[in-house]
Amino acid sequence: MQAELGTNERIVRSIYDAFNARDIPKLASLFAPDAVTTDMGSGRTYNGFDGFMEWVGPFAAALPDSTATPGLIVANGDWVATEHVGEGTHTGTFTAPNREELPPSDRRIQIRFAEFFRLRDGKVAEFRAYWDSGSVLAQMRSSAQPD
Repeated sequence: MQAELGTNERIVRSIYDAFNARDIPKLASLFAPDAVTTDMGSGRTYNGFDGFMEWVGPFAAALPDSTATPGLIVANGDWVATEHVGEGTHTGTFTAPNREELPPSDRRIQIRFAEFFRLRDGKVAEFRAYWDSGSVLAQMRSSAQPD
């Protein structure tokens, strides 16, 4: 028997659902105006929902059919931590964190993420993303397929 989902966990799950549906108005409604997004690997920070879209934009542009499938979700107070797998076909140019542009390879790409959300008043106030950019770039550059 599955335990009832907490409010913050439901909000985070709805973020993934809105991303997968490309429901940008719904996604925007889930972020506080002063939300801060941090790409932990690059150390770059982005402000507000526009900043979040600046961070996620290169993924969506390079992998227009991408989906995010949450696996592990752990909620504790204002924080929700997730592990998820992003998958899509590399049919658009990907701009890497180092600004390198990788042309479409038409390969299926798999990206494993760990993400942390701090919620305030039912909206994301802080978002931290951890992902292995080296693995992503290698998949886009080679004929190797993800495991």
